[in-house]
Amino acid sequence: MPTYNMLPWLKICIRSIQKNSRLDNQICIHVDGSTDETAHWLTEQGIAYTIASHKGMYSAWNKAAEQATKDYLFQGEDDLYFCPGWDVNLAKWLEKIEKDTVIVARLIEPFPGSFPPIVDCGRTPEDFNESKLLRWAQDNSEHKLIKQAFGLWTISRKIWNKIGGYDTAYDPTGVGNGDLKMKFCTQAGIKRFRLASDVQMYHFKPQPELIPYSVNHSKVGKNIIRFKEKWGMMPEEAAAKIWLKE
Repeated sequence: MPTYNMLPWLKICIRSIQKNSRLDNQICIHVDGSTDETAHWLTEQGIAYTIASHKGMYSAWNKAAEQATKDYLFQGEDDLYFCPGWDVNLAKWLEKIEKDTVIVARLIEPFPGSFPPIVDCGRTPEDFNESKLLRWAQDNSEHKLIKQAFGLWTISRKIWNKIGGYDTAYDPTGVGNGDLKMKFCTQAGIKRFRLASDVQMYHFKPQPELIPYSVNHSKVGKNIIRFKEKWGMMPEEAAAKIWLKE
């Protein structure tokens, strides 16, 4: 999990993992040059982390993954709330799926965007309605897999090390996740992506002005060009031809 000046959300995220997890999970955090009190708070909580000057989310994910000792990596973000049963359900799916399949989490978001369902439980720590979220998650936790290439992935640490993690040339943000999925498919033999309906996360999606990793449209444009030069297609073409082809 990378974090960069998002301490109020990070506190909720970490506490949700501690409260709603049932397995012996390892929390791997890289503080990407935060100038707030993130490092101090993590130290007070006794939570291990690494810290370095600010580079971007892809470098930070790579740094966080270097700490991992468990068999599987889950792509965390600091503006998530982990719903009850997320880890137990994820572990059950990992036992059942083929090695060429990646499980992605179901994201619950407060307004229309990349993922359904839309359930507005707040976008900031101050207006977060935890009880509403927990009621909804309990009533809508279906034990099934859905064809889906987008979302927060889970991958074995062995595969992660084989492909070398994220391409940090896409920092600070851009189309690095799409590039990683191409590496999954071309270098690790991944053929399927499946969304697990009972591995649920609430994604706050704060207003753009509150997100330190704000989108630099000029950089994103350059990253899209880089992606096309690297893979011979645009990110949306890759989604149609590679990730969702089946």
